Amino acid sequence: MFNNFGRQREIVNGDLQLVISDATLPGTVELNNINHASAELAVGGMSPSETEVLTYADALRDSGMFSQVIVSNIEETEDGVIFTLLLITKE
Repeated sequence: MFNNFGRQREIVNGDLQLVISDATLPGTVELNNINHASAELAVGGMSPSETEVLTYADALRDSGMFSQVIVSNIEETEDGVIFTLLLITKE
Protein backbone atom coordinates (compact mmCIF):
# COMPACT_ATOMS: atom_id res chain seq x y z
CA MET A 1 0.00 0.00 0.00
CA PHE A 2 2.84 2.40 0.86
CA ASN A 3 4.47 1.76 -2.55
CA ASN A 4 1.19 2.61 -4.26
CA PHE A 5 1.02 5.96 -2.43
CA GLY A 6 4.59 6.70 -3.47
CA ARG A 7 3.80 5.91 -7.10
CA GLN A 8 0.65 8.05 -7.06
CA ARG A 9 2.61 10.94 -5.53
CA GLU A 10 5.21 10.67 -8.31
CA ILE A 11 2.47 10.77 -10.97
CA VAL A 12 0.76 13.80 -9.42
CA ASN A 13 4.06 15.63 -8.97
CA GLY A 14 5.05 14.93 -12.58
CA ASP A 15 1.71 16.18 -13.88
CA LEU A 16 1.89 19.32 -11.76
CA GLN A 17 5.47 20.07 -12.79
CA LEU A 18 4.46 19.93 -16.44
CA VAL A 19 1.37 22.08 -15.93
CA ILE A 20 3.38 24.90 -14.32
CA SER A 21 6.56 24.46 -16.37
CA ASP A 22 8.02 27.42 -18.26
CA ALA A 23 8.16 25.08 -21.26
CA THR A 24 4.36 24.77 -21.41
CA LEU A 25 2.86 27.70 -19.48
CA PRO A 26 3.10 31.05 -21.31
CA GLY A 27 4.30 33.86 -19.06
CA THR A 28 1.10 35.80 -19.69
CA VAL A 29 -1.17 33.00 -18.40
CA GLU A 30 -2.04 33.01 -14.71
CA LEU A 31 -3.25 29.80 -13.07
CA ASN A 32 -5.62 30.15 -10.14
CA ASN A 33 -6.67 26.55 -9.50
CA ILE A 34 -5.45 23.05 -10.16
CA ASN A 35 -7.47 19.99 -9.15
CA HIS A 36 -6.03 16.51 -9.56
CA ALA A 37 -8.54 13.72 -9.14
CA SER A 38 -7.90 10.17 -10.23
CA ALA A 39 -7.08 10.25 -13.96
CA GLU A 40 -8.19 13.84 -14.54
CA LEU A 41 -6.57 17.17 -13.93
CA ALA A 42 -8.57 20.41 -14.11
CA VAL A 43 -6.58 23.60 -14.59
CA GLY A 44 -8.17 27.02 -14.42
CA GLY A 45 -6.83 30.49 -14.87
CA MET A 46 -6.78 33.82 -16.64
CA SER A 47 -5.10 34.96 -19.82
CA PRO A 48 -4.95 38.19 -21.83
CA SER A 49 -6.46 36.43 -24.85
CA GLU A 50 -7.75 33.15 -26.23
CA THR A 51 -4.54 32.73 -28.24
CA GLU A 52 -2.41 32.17 -25.12
CA VAL A 53 -4.90 29.63 -23.77
CA LEU A 54 -4.80 27.66 -27.01
CA THR A 55 -0.99 27.89 -27.10
CA TYR A 56 -0.91 26.48 -23.55
CA ALA A 57 -3.33 23.67 -24.45
CA ASP A 58 -1.25 22.80 -27.52
CA ALA A 59 1.96 22.67 -25.47
CA LEU A 60 0.30 20.31 -22.98
CA ARG A 61 -0.92 18.10 -25.87
CA ASP A 62 2.53 18.11 -27.45
CA SER A 63 4.10 16.97 -24.17
CA GLY A 64 2.61 13.50 -24.69
CA MET A 65 1.79 13.23 -20.97
CA PHE A 66 -1.97 13.38 -21.43
CA SER A 67 -4.29 11.30 -23.58
CA GLN A 68 -6.60 14.31 -24.00
CA VAL A 69 -6.39 18.05 -23.39
CA ILE A 70 -9.82 19.65 -23.55
CA VAL A 71 -10.64 23.35 -23.34
CA SER A 72 -13.79 22.82 -21.27
CA ASN A 73 -14.52 26.50 -20.61
CA ILE A 74 -13.33 29.77 -22.08
CA GLU A 75 -15.02 33.08 -21.35
CA GLU A 76 -14.05 36.60 -22.35
CA THR A 77 -14.22 39.27 -19.65
CA GLU A 78 -13.17 42.91 -19.44
CA ASP A 79 -9.88 41.80 -17.87
CA GLY A 80 -9.05 39.00 -20.31
CA VAL A 81 -10.06 35.40 -20.76
CA ILE A 82 -11.05 33.00 -17.97
CA PHE A 83 -10.49 29.36 -18.89
CA THR A 84 -10.62 25.80 -17.65
CA LEU A 85 -8.69 22.93 -19.21
CA LEU A 86 -9.45 19.29 -18.53
CA LEU A 87 -6.41 17.03 -18.85
CA ILE A 88 -6.92 13.27 -19.02
CA THR A 89 -3.85 11.39 -17.86
CA LYS A 90 -2.56 8.36 -19.70
CA GLU A 91 -3.08 5.10 -17.88
